[in-house]
Formats: sequence, C-alpha cells, structure tokens
Amino acid sequence: MRNAIIFPQVKGGLTLTLLMLLMTLGMVGGCGRATETRLIDLAIVGTHDAAAFNASPQLRCQDLTLKEQLEVGVRAFDLRLVDRYDGSGYMDLYHGEESLGLEFTGEVLPLFTQFLTAHPDEFVILSLRKEDDERHSQEEMRAYSQSLRRALERPEVARLLYRGQLTRETKVSEVRGKLLILLRTRIDEDVCLPYFDGFQDDTTFVARLVNPCGGTLDLLVEDEYMIRDTAKMSDKKAALSDVLERSDSLPDHWLIAFLSGTGNTTPQRVAREVNPFAYLLLRERKMVPGGVYFIDFVGTEDTSDLLKCFND
Repeated sequence: MRNAIIFPQVKGGLTLTLLMLLMTLGMVGGCGRATETRLIDLAIVGTHDAAAFNASPQLRCQDLTLKEQLEVGVRAFDLRLVDRYDGSGYMDLYHGEESLGLEFTGEVLPLFTQFLTAHPDEFVILSLRKEDDERHSQEEMRAYSQSLRRALERPEVARLLYRGQLTRETKVSEVRGKLLILLRTRIDEDVCLPYFDGFQDDTTFVARLVNPCGGTLDLLVEDEYMIRDTAKMSDKKAALSDVLERSDSLPDHWLIAFLSGTGNTTPQRVAREVNPFAYLLLRERKMVPGGVYFIDFVGTEDTSDLLKCFND
C-alpha cells in the first residue's frame, strides 16, 4: 500500500498550502506511525534548501527556522554544506554562493540530535550536498570528507546514526529514533552511509541509493527546477503530474519529489503557484505515493491551535 501512515501533532495554525493537505492526508509527524510499514511507503514532508530561511529574497526558500520546521512536522531536510578548508572541521550552510549564517557541526546537528533524544519514536532524514562544486580538487574533496566524517563521528551524533541497510524492505521500526543521512556528494568509500548514484540535473530520472557496506534502493526522482513558464509554472506542474503517474507503476522505487523551482523568478513566487497546485493534485488522488516531498515555504500562522493525531 503506497498511502502514507503518518499522523501529525503540530504547533501553530497552518496556512492553506500543500502542508495542510499533507497533514490531512496523514503525511507529517510521527505519532501513530505503523512500525512495520515500509519506509518507502510513507509520504514524508521535506524542505528544499531547508536552511535558506534567512537568505536574500532571490534565494530565500523557507519562512521557518529549522526548529520551527521540525515543530510543524517536517522530517526530511535538504542541506547544502561548504567546508571552511582551514582544518577546523567546521562546515557552513550555503545556498549557492550565499552563506546562510549557520554552522553545521556545532549549531545544526545538535538541533536534530536533541529532537531525536526527546522524541525517540521519530526519525530525521538529512540529505547533504557539497555546495561549492567548483572546489573539487583532491585536497578540497578530502577536506570536505574529513570535516563531515568528524561531525558525524561525534559521540552524540554517532549513537543516533542509522547504520543499517537501506532497501525497499526497510521498515519504519528500523529507523525510529535514528538520523538517516543521505549523501548527495559521496565521501570516503569506507563510510557506511547511502549515497545517490546517478543523480541527474534538472530532470526526472531513475537512480539508486547505494550503501558501500551493503544495500541498494531504487529511486524515482523529480528535480525539474528551472522554470521556463514563469507566469503559470506549467512546466513544473506537468513534471509533478507526470512523476506521480509514473510512481504508480514503480511501487518499489522511493519517490523523491522537489516541488521547488527557480530561474528567472524567485522560489517564493514558484511556491505560491506550485504549492496550491500540488495540494489539489494530491487531494484528488485515491492513493498518495510514498516518498519524500521537498517543498518551499511550509509556513505557519501565528496561532496557538494544536492539530492532534488523526487518521485520514
């Protein structure tokens, strides 16, 4: 069964966006989650460029801090890292060439480890990418790899890392209480963390997650981010419609869908047009494909209402 089995407990009223639909479909949060459900059958809310909540207007992708995103039920975070290349092991969060004013090792990782310690029935997915692609010399790649390894080998982090195989049969019970790291940029071969093999640019494609220590998982990825129709975003809408249809015929692939977009427009303008469309698109489906839905501007209103666990 491809429909999600996640039930939200959320702080704050939510704007009428895609996030509201994902919640009403039971796609956010963790209470009531069926432990023997396959991980790939859960529809999980993620945030694209999750740390870009204080970026410049042209690059800003979120309106909630990482902590606030956790509070509204986001469980997958797309993070872009740049090493300081000074031997310190510290890595900063970037969007493109713009620093986001956050350091990964000392500021960002503790947020997630503290959350998992307080909520052992939850899990958190971090998709990590080396953002400064132009710095790809052997020495620079080694520095990035060493810094990331050092961050993940800290005892408070290492004890929470998911180190099992990641396959189509991996169950929710296996990842509960864990930090699941997915590497967009592969590091040392002996690191037992799954990495994206065959990731393509600005298209929809089939790829794999490969764990050097065993286990593979087939992926169906939609990452068509260059918006050509900046008025109605018809190209992005078509990409989302097509990948959802395609996912129906690939039930053993993990769907990774990026609802975000850029080009001669801003992520916020794209979100205003695409998120309501995705809301309607998913609402009309009888079965919502499992996978990770990376969205921009999840958004909350300043209210004190609590949405309790419920079944759709």
